[in-house]
Amino acid sequence: MASEGTHFLNVDLELVTDGVLEPLVKHWSAEVAVLRNSAEAGSRTAWLELNDQYESPERVLVEFLNLIDALPGKLRAVWDACTDRCFNIGIQAGVESHASAFPISSGTLGRIAAVGARLELTVYSKVPRNT
Repeated sequence: MASEGTHFLNVDLELVTDGVLEPLVKHWSAEVAVLRNSAEAGSRTAWLELNDQYESPERVLVEFLNLIDALPGKLRAVWDACTDRCFNIGIQAGVESHASAFPISSGTLGRIAAVGARLELTVYSKVPRNT
């Protein structure tokens, strides 16, 4: 069964700032879904996913990077003012296969570094959480 295999879920873009995020979120409203948009203790946090689905983390990262590279100056300043910019790659663990690879090219890694972001991997257990 395909759902039992280890597989890529998605990439969330997680942003944190002491400033504003609304102009950036609004600018990308046609391309991204907002998973979280909150304020806490003076910080703003937004978690975003692309509206379009892709089969590889590399492709999602490239699409996000293209959006960032296309930002006009004032919105790029909003991006640059973020205190944390994280691409969080979600992987669902499964009972199959022994090993699964999800490559990210050196070119994409360089672009991530160039926009001042970091990369994080989240692997979700096959065993369901107790609720």
